[in-house]
Amino acid sequence: MKKIKCIFLSIFLIFIFCSCGNSAEEDNLYHKNNTINSLITEYNEIAELPFTTDMVSEGAYDSSSTISAHGVYILMYSNSNGTFIDISEENQDNDSETICTIFKDFLKVFDSSLDDEKLNTIWNDIQTNEYTDYTPYLINNCEIAYDVSKISDEYTKFDLSLHCTNYIRN
Repeated sequence: MKKIKCIFLSIFLIFIFCSCGNSAEEDNLYHKNNTINSLITEYNEIAELPFTTDMVSEGAYDSSSTISAHGVYILMYSNSNGTFIDISEENQDNDSETICTIFKDFLKVFDSSLDDEKLNTIWNDIQTNEYTDYTPYLINNCEIAYDVSKISDEYTKFDLSLHCTNYIRN
């Protein structure tokens, strides 16, 4: 009888220790990093062009992710300095509509007070002026850099970087 109690107690303790290992990170749908997961979740709630789980991949680091969706490549990462998003698109049509749509939706996640008129003003401004990583466009707690380059006679590349210092989730 003592042996059975010992076995039962051992199984019970193993069960307790194994179930204690569950964390919020394991419940995340898109990424184990809470900030990245929250960003994608909040983006999808308002996005015109949402992401599915099969579009999202783990990045090179625990706090990074890559997304390949809608003809656009996105790298996002998070650290104590904030959340960073790099969006790039190459196309033959010299059309920045997709990157514009995704950019505006990410910016809405970072600052929900921005309305469509303000988002259009920001988009037009970054297209007509030079905002680089060294001289970014500033809006609230976000820095924006944008570059368009002709990579061949047929292809244009659009690069957009967002850095938001106040978007960190634990």
